Amino acid sequence: MPSDPLQTISFTHFTTADGLPNNTVRAIHEVTQGAVWFGTGDGLVRYDGYRFVTYKHDQDDPTSISNNHIRDLFFDAEGALWIGSANGGVSRFDATTETFTNFRRNLNDDNSLADNIVYAIAQDENGRFYFGGPPETGLNVYDPETETFTRYRSNEDFVGSAIQQMVADEQGNVWIATNSSVSRFENDQFFHYPIPAEEQATVALLRDDNGRLWVGGNAGLLAYASSADQLAAVPGRPTRITALIQDRDGMLWV
Repeated sequence: MPSDPLQTISFTHFTTADGLPNNTVRAIHEVTQGAVWFGTGDGLVRYDGYRFVTYKHDQDDPTSISNNHIRDLFFDAEGALWIGSANGGVSRFDATTETFTNFRRNLNDDNSLADNIVYAIAQDENGRFYFGGPPETGLNVYDPETETFTRYRSNEDFVGSAIQQMVADEQGNVWIATNSSVSRFENDQFFHYPIPAEEQATVALLRDDNGRLWVGGNAGLLAYASSADQLAAVPGRPTRITALIQDRDGMLWV
């Protein structure tokens, strides 16, 4: 009998003993240069295959990362790294100078970030950025040309409270998954898609190579049918989905 290919898989484990600043990792991203970035509970980490380089907040350095508790990592269309944090707003990393530009809430400026807790980041075809989080953050749309934020409130402007994930499509729309709903943001308007009650805690979004949107949650897997403009349940789907990914062969992993 042929050998089980799973028997040939091995794991290399990295912990604080190997150079990580914290053993809690909430975000991972690989870039084309081969480096892997980790968002941990105590700093941003770059791993080049040989060593870990950690970036932490320094209260005496305004160009340091804004907060050490990382929630999301996002590379924009120009290859710049954006970091969403648990209490420091958003940071943009300059790879040339290895410094950060930070965006935080300003109580005296309604065009600033609504709050400093950011769970998810996206960018549309027009270059605008989207930052989402819990109700106090809501959805914040950042225009790099005017350097201003437009705020949208949870349970008022869109359905649901905490934004868990976001993904942009080729039409310039941004799809938003909250703890209880899915919305499409198009031309500064929200279009809401009802999902089964048992699908609450929607946490996974994926736009595949063919442009199709997939949604995962407690009850299973949904797919967006553009012809009917609705989300449809996928037969035989697994339940309690927390992550979706597509591999190089086009296979969807759930």
